[in-house]
Amino acid sequence: MSLETRIQEVLTQIGTDVGNKPSSSDVDILIAAYILANPPSAAPKEYASFYLDSGGLTGISNTVRTLVIDNTRNNSNATVFVLALNELTVNKTGDYKISFDTYINNSATSRTEYSIWIEVNGTGIVGGRSAVYQRGYDSGQSTMYNDIVSLTTGDKIRFRIQRTDGGSTAGYQDNDGTRLTIEEK
Repeated sequence: MSLETRIQEVLTQIGTDVGNKPSSSDVDILIAAYILANPPSAAPKEYASFYLDSGGLTGISNTVRTLVIDNTRNNSNATVFVLALNELTVNKTGDYKISFDTYINNSATSRTEYSIWIEVNGTGIVGGRSAVYQRGYDSGQSTMYNDIVSLTTGDKIRFRIQRTDGGSTAGYQDNDGTRLTIEEK
């Protein structure tokens, strides 16, 4: 007997024969059929992506500064992900996949190295540091960060940069060269 036929029998029995209550196996079959036909939906996962359009950092020196991220491309929930002053506030506790990349250029002739890292609430994440080394005039390079990070409601994320070697202060963050994506796991 097919499941559809059995469901019809149980529905007929429940609907027309009040004196004969359905067996527990009949009820189990009905519940299973309902769940198959109407699967419970998982809570939607939050996600967002942000980028730098123009107006990135210039004159990057040995002073720690925050990289510029000033535009929203996609945001599943603007109350969960709030971008303000180059800092992302996450208003939902959970594990998040964070992907970040930036293109740093140097318009001077000297060799220069920059250190770039992620901070949560003003503290660097262990393993969250990368570097960019530039050999000379008008050279550029990208750096990336990808990780899964546990965050708590209200945590603030920002990406920082500092020149760690070389004498140039002519380093700059290229327009259209910085992206941040965050996805709830």
